[in-house]
Amino acid sequence: MNLGDTLDSGGFSDKETLDFLTRASDSVNGRLLYAIGNHELHAETGESFDRFFSSLRPGHECVRMMRYVYGPLSIYKLDNSKRTFGLEQLLYLEEALREDESPYKIFIAHGSVASGGRFDQTLAIFGIDPEEANMLYRLMDEYGVSMIFTGHNHKGNILYRFADDMAEFNAAAEHGRDVPYESKGSWYVVEIDTLENEIRINEYSAKNGEKTGQVFTSSLRALR
Repeated sequence: MNLGDTLDSGGFSDKETLDFLTRASDSVNGRLLYAIGNHELHAETGESFDRFFSSLRPGHECVRMMRYVYGPLSIYKLDNSKRTFGLEQLLYLEEALREDESPYKIFIAHGSVASGGRFDQTLAIFGIDPEEANMLYRLMDEYGVSMIFTGHNHKGNILYRFADDMAEFNAAAEHGRDVPYESKGSWYVVEIDTLENEIRINEYSAKNGEKTGQVFTSSLRALR
C-alpha cells in the first residue's frame, strides 16, 4: 500500500519514478495499492493518474477510488488528494459498504482525517472538514471498518483512536530527512490477525530495513 506523494514536482513518466513504481508493482505481482496524494497533482491530474496505473500492468485496472478484496478483508482506496472526499464519493462509498459482505474492512487515503495527535503541524495544516470527518466516522462505525491508513503528514507515526476497534493510523514517510518535523524514513508491515482480533502495524527503518521496535496495535472490528 502506497499512501501517496511519491512524486514531488515531476511526472509519472520520469525515469526514476517509472523505474521505482514498476519495481514496486512487479515485486507484489501487480497488487500495488496506490492512494493519490496532493503532490501527484503538481504535475499530473487525477485522470492521468488513472490512465498511468491502469497501463502499468495490463489487466490490473487502477483508479483513484477502488475496493480490493483479499479473502475476508475488503480494502477501500479513497481519494482526498484535494483535502476533501466530496459528498459524491462518500455516498458511493456508503452504497458499496452496504453491499459488502466482507467481515473485515479498512480504508486507505492520502490526506489525514484527524489532526492534533501531537504538538506539531497537524494542529494547523492537516485534517479535513469536520462534517466530512464525522460522516466518514459514521460509515466506519456502521459498517465495521476497523481503521483508515493515511499519509500526508511526513513525520506521522500517530495512532488516533476513535474506539477500541476503530482508529486512524497516520504513517511516516518512507523518505527520511534529518529535521525535527520530517520522518526519519519508515515503512511498515501490517498484520490483520483474525484469531486475536487485532491489527498490528510493525515499523521498519527505510535506511537499514530493520525493525525499529515500534508496534502500533488496535482491536479488529468485525461486522457479522
